[in-house]
Amino acid sequence: MQKQSYAILEEGQSELLRNELLILLQKFMENPTNIEIFDQDADNGDHCHSYWEMRLIRRYEKERFEKFILVAPTCKHAPVASQVYDKSFMLQLRSGYLQGVFYNHNVVDLRDNDPKFDILSRVFQLLVTLKKNKMPDSFLCYYVKAVVMHLIDIFSEKWGVPPPRKGHTFEQAWAYLMENLRRTEFSVSDIAQYLGISPYYVSKLFVKNTGTSAQRYLIFVRLQTACELLIDGYTAVGDVANLSGWSNHSYFSSSFKKIVGITPMEFYRSPLEKQKKLKEKLDNVVIGFNKHKP
Repeated sequence: MQKQSYAILEEGQSELLRNELLILLQKFMENPTNIEIFDQDADNGDHCHSYWEMRLIRRYEKERFEKFILVAPTCKHAPVASQVYDKSFMLQLRSGYLQGVFYNHNVVDLRDNDPKFDILSRVFQLLVTLKKNKMPDSFLCYYVKAVVMHLIDIFSEKWGVPPPRKGHTFEQAWAYLMENLRRTEFSVSDIAQYLGISPYYVSKLFVKNTGTSAQRYLIFVRLQTACELLIDGYTAVGDVANLSGWSNHSYFSSSFKKIVGITPMEFYRSPLEKQKKLKEKLDNVVIGFNKHKP
């Protein structure tokens, strides 16, 4: 099999491609319904790599054809023959580190450890989890749109191009929350300020799309992060609280005990099997929020 090669362009040419790529991402936001997620080996797969691979492909025929493809690390799959499409965007991400952005066989951006890319790994893993829970594409498209919206914001800032702002969407609010949940000073008011709307309207967006308020959603995803840190071996409750976005350590401990069922230190001292069961129970609550249909 012939390995694909990508051309590195001069800055002037790269700027034109970047603008065209942003247009493609914006267009994809209009109809992200064709979704493929690979998290286990495909029957006909002989291609494998250690990073997340995300692709958007577009083809112009009788009807517009657009597809979102996500491949998990180490998953065997058939390589995408992007040359058969009119437009092809590919992003490679390794543990929050951007490995490369490619557009129509050209290198658009390379090697970036901006922390804003870290959210993508988390959302990619969430998409895999939702797919395993047999969520329909009509539901997954909410989170695909959030990924694309986040990319538009990142690339617009990096490349000095103003991002599009068409109304105030749940995807924008959700992506901003997921990006900033580990900041101890972050609150629902920051989402409101970012979108230029009131905190009340932010909560309305979350209640409509998740069945719960933005503040309660933030508490649960922060507790998910705290559980992950404790499972990874973090022992200091204060450090776990800070790293998962809690400025008030007492409130963190009481919320953890109330929702998870035991204290953070009891969780840490529990056998791994019990930790995973408690974490899975918490994950299922968040999945329940995500399954809510407006």
